[in-house]
Amino acid sequence: MKKVLLLVPVLCCAVLVPLSAATESELYSEAESYYRAGNYLLALDTYAEFIRTYPLSDRVADAQYRRGVSQFRLGRFREALSTFDEVERRYRSTRFFDYIYFWRGVAYFRMDGYAQAERALGVFLRNVSDPELTPQAYLYKAQAEIALRDFRGASADLEALLDGHGETESARHGVILLMYAYLQSGRYQEIGELAASGAREELSEQRRELFDLYTAEALWNEGREQEAEGIFDRLRSAEQQVASVAYRRLFMAAAQRGELDSMEALVRQAESRFAGTPEALEDLWIQVGVESYQQGKVDLSQYFLNKVWSLPDKARMRGTVPLYLAELSIQEGNPDRAAGVLEQYLAENPKDADLTRLKLGDVRLLQGDYASAGQIYARYLEDHPDSQMYPEALYLLAYSQFRNGELAAALALAEDQLERMTDPELRELRADWYKLAVVVHRRRGETAEAAALLQEYTQLYPEDLDARIDLLKLVFSQKDYQKVVGETDSLRREFPDLGELDPYVYLLSNYLRGLSEIGLKRYAGALEALDRLDGEALEAAGLSAIWPYTLYYQGWAHYRNGDYRAARDRVGLLMQTEPSHPLLPQALFLAGWSSYSLGDYRSSSQYFARLAKMNTPESDKSAFLQARSLLNLRDLDTAAILLRTHYTTRPGSEFADDALFEYAGVQAQLGNTAEAAEAYARLADSYPRSPLAEESLYKRGEVYSAAGLYQQAKDAFYEYRTRFPRGRLVDAALYWGGMAAYELGEKFGAVLHWERLLETFSMSPFRPDALRRTAEEYAERGDQKKAIELYTLLIDEYPEEAVVYSISQRVDELRYSLQGLSDREAVLASIIGAEGGARTAKGREAMIELARLYIYEGSRRMELAPEMLQKVVDQGEPVTASQAQFLIGEYYYRRSEPVQAAREFLEAGYLNPDDTDQMAASIFRAAEMMYLAGNMTDVRELVGRLEQHFPGSTWTGEARKLLEGGRR
Repeated sequence: MKKVLLLVPVLCCAVLVPLSAATESELYSEAESYYRAGNYLLALDTYAEFIRTYPLSDRVADAQYRRGVSQFRLGRFREALSTFDEVERRYRSTRFFDYIYFWRGVAYFRMDGYAQAERALGVFLRNVSDPELTPQAYLYKAQAEIALRDFRGASADLEALLDGHGETESARHGVILLMYAYLQSGRYQEIGELAASGAREELSEQRRELFDLYTAEALWNEGREQEAEGIFDRLRSAEQQVASVAYRRLFMAAAQRGELDSMEALVRQAESRFAGTPEALEDLWIQVGVESYQQGKVDLSQYFLNKVWSLPDKARMRGTVPLYLAELSIQEGNPDRAAGVLEQYLAENPKDADLTRLKLGDVRLLQGDYASAGQIYARYLEDHPDSQMYPEALYLLAYSQFRNGELAAALALAEDQLERMTDPELRELRADWYKLAVVVHRRRGETAEAAALLQEYTQLYPEDLDARIDLLKLVFSQKDYQKVVGETDSLRREFPDLGELDPYVYLLSNYLRGLSEIGLKRYAGALEALDRLDGEALEAAGLSAIWPYTLYYQGWAHYRNGDYRAARDRVGLLMQTEPSHPLLPQALFLAGWSSYSLGDYRSSSQYFARLAKMNTPESDKSAFLQARSLLNLRDLDTAAILLRTHYTTRPGSEFADDALFEYAGVQAQLGNTAEAAEAYARLADSYPRSPLAEESLYKRGEVYSAAGLYQQAKDAFYEYRTRFPRGRLVDAALYWGGMAAYELGEKFGAVLHWERLLETFSMSPFRPDALRRTAEEYAERGDQKKAIELYTLLIDEYPEEAVVYSISQRVDELRYSLQGLSDREAVLASIIGAEGGARTAKGREAMIELARLYIYEGSRRMELAPEMLQKVVDQGEPVTASQAQFLIGEYYYRRSEPVQAAREFLEAGYLNPDDTDQMAASIFRAAEMMYLAGNMTDVRELVGRLEQHFPGSTWTGEARKLLEGGRR
């Protein structure tokens, strides 16, 4: 059912359309006839009735367009724009669609909306070519561009107007506008070409005067004053506006030449010419006054502006006069007079003096009356929310609040404007807002916020080098040194010629870069930046104050880079050129320390001596280092005097304990044991919290030990251990305390010291020697087991030391001693064991000596001798083999076996043929054995051998006695 009902209206419409067609045409035709007749009010009403009556008609779109044009013709521009907007949205089918941009553009122009006008007329010109409207569109568009100061764009449109529509009235008006656009663009040659083209002849008389005026202005600006003056002279009789400009130019020309008579004559002529129109004369004086001001002719400017200001009727006076007079007073340093002029004008023009009121606000700023300035700006903003000066006035209000201490209010305005302000034409003002916000943050101590905002600003305004350097300063103050380096890198990249472009920024940025590199401990980078600075360039840039600091930090960077000589040279230049600079103490110290590091102790002592005499934080340390320098020069006596003076006259000095410690050391070197020990003791008593107190007590013991005063040494080491039971030198004190006891003959006391060291300090460097000495004492007391235990521990823990002292051999000796061997037997047995028996010379010698001991003593161990000796003989080494073989003969001799003994002795003689004495002795002993055996035949044969081969030997003489029956 519902679907059927919905069809009824549609069917009704279908039936009614044919019946109402004639009425629709008549109504539309009626509206059109009103429109063509220029009766736009009736046309507007009739088109509206048509649209209401026939909303579905195909002619509604055209009717809407006609409504918009009618509204425009009636001067109802806002309504017209609204209608054209509706046409653009809903009625694009109208055959006049492209024309809405013409009317829209002109409407905007009439409403001073020049940017919108220029855009709309541009669309029209691109889409439509209409013989009537196109010339007008060019003309209006050019006028809008001139209002926007787009003179190049206006020139292009006017040139198109003249080229394509030169016969129209718009073109004749456009010639004058084109000359004006050329004049404003500085295109004087084009004006000359127009002047020579004959275009002037097509113009009315009034336009010819403007044409001539612009021609003369072009000549004037080209420096062709004489030609221009000829035209200006002719234009004195032109229409008042043109004549006023001519008089002004003529007057300024005479003023430039200093022709006072001509100036006075021109003044009289002008007063006569404009006598009937005082406003024109006033305008002339104002123009002359303003132009004189712009040319720097202050006296002339004041003369003419004061002529105007002296007129009684200030209520109708242009605000230009008080504005310029106020500015002149400000330049003279008289803001109070400026305020008086502005206040007088405002009193007579309370409703029509907005710029003057703003200027008064500026003057109040200069006077330091920030509260009044703020009130003036606030009132202006309230009264003129749509003013073009509104953004600037708002900024001045915020600035006044800032200067008046209203930081929160100023910052709130700045932050709001930075968020809202997007108009590119206000770019410079936006920059001011940024700067104000930064200053407010800094005044409030909000360094991080200020830096962040300044960073944002420099990204938007990278060309603002002052801001770039301010950012560097701010970031440096935050100790963000890496960011300083990054910012200076950007500056170098973006402005490779920064040194020539802005020496101040170039030098200061490198200075901050250098200090930041030092902060980052990158000293080579610091020198790269600081070496770009020199004294003359800094002075020329107004930065001479940082030159001494540059020298100092160059020195510091060289020092940290290990170049001590360069460091001393740089701070030396600082001391030479700035002898009274606040950095002098630091420079002296750095020079002294650099000299000290170079081993130039004479220079370092001199630098430190100078600084020690000053009342600075470095004085105490310098006095101490002066003494240290003298110590290195081996001037012990002078150093001792300085050190004693230091700790006695500056007992509270940070280095008093150091000085006392060094003094004690000097006395020790000089052999003054008692005074050295007393000084060490005094340090521990006077400065118990000093890190040197512990070492001083220990050193006291060392001093006594070195002097052989062992009782005092033992007591000193004991005192050290008592006062510093957990000290870092307790193990050393135990060791040397033990040594002192040992030297006193208190061997048991020595062992007690060393055993305590062994129990308590497992990692002490004195442990191996304490082990060895303790073991020796136990061995000396006959406690071989304890000694062996300690020696074994020494071998296990310190194998290298054990080798040095032959500890393994000593252990063997002690073990043999435990087995009942004599001391000498134990020693020899340990050697044989350590050397692996007869494998080494030392082992063979020990075996020979031990065998000899057994044989000659005739002990029960004599039977061990032949086997040991035979092992030596078997090694085949001639010397020891012959000695061992000889002892075998002695063994058989002791056993009363002379024949066997003779054989062994003879064998010994032939084992080492190089030793003739050994050989002779062996033959003699063999002969002696055969004598004992009663075998005289063999005796004679052996004696004959001796006489033959060894006639001069003593053994041969002894052998002859055997034959004579004698005995040795």
